[in-house]
Amino acid sequence: MLANQQVMQSTDPLTWSKTALTLYQSGNNYATSSIADYDRNGTGDLFITRDDYGTGYINGFTNNGDGTFSSAIQVTVGTLTWYGSIVAFDKEGDGYLDFWIGDAGGPDSNTFLWNNAGTLVGNSTTSNSGGSATVGGAVTGYLSLNEGSGVDLNNDGRIDLVQHTYNLNNYYTLSSLINQGNGTLVWGQNTTNTFLSGADSGAMSSSVSMTWADFDGDGDMDLFLPAS
Repeated sequence: MLANQQVMQSTDPLTWSKTALTLYQSGNNYATSSIADYDRNGTGDLFITRDDYGTGYINGFTNNGDGTFSSAIQVTVGTLTWYGSIVAFDKEGDGYLDFWIGDAGGPDSNTFLWNNAGTLVGNSTTSNSGGSATVGGAVTGYLSLNEGSGVDLNNDGRIDLVQHTYNLNNYYTLSSLINQGNGTLVWGQNTTNTFLSGADSGAMSSSVSMTWADFDGDGDMDLFLPAS
């Protein structure tokens, strides 16, 4: 279990041990995390985003296979991110998990980590101008925000991306990127005011979880968003 910047392990219901995780840069806290076997050695590795803009790095901890983690991964993504979700998915269909990283509204994302057979390479696909996303014309004035998730929207066996975006003048848009299975993502549906739940609903302090399940039993994944 991961909590309070520590890995906690249990040998029985009453006995727990904990190991603190330390970032490369001191003075920062963890924001979100994702566990994925990026090097395909059979153990889940840990990737995290931070609570400040820092220097544009994503930190990771390799799983040693004995219940411990080593702080061995620091990858620059070519832009600054903070407080964003981190989603693991196989973007290129090569069997290695890539990563998408969200952002708390800064005009310097989408951001990806490509996994080239276990070597991670950062890639930011939208410039600091916050212009239209280059992968399609459906989202203009595009900025990526905190929330994101990976889910197979069209039942083609590939993981698509669904994220909170700023779309032109709507701060609360739900946007989908459909995975073509060859490294290409194409914009799908965009629904405005989906994340609108209060005066601060676009802020990092008001991020909401995205829970996917087939709620009506029709074979398609549905989305639940808590709101107040």
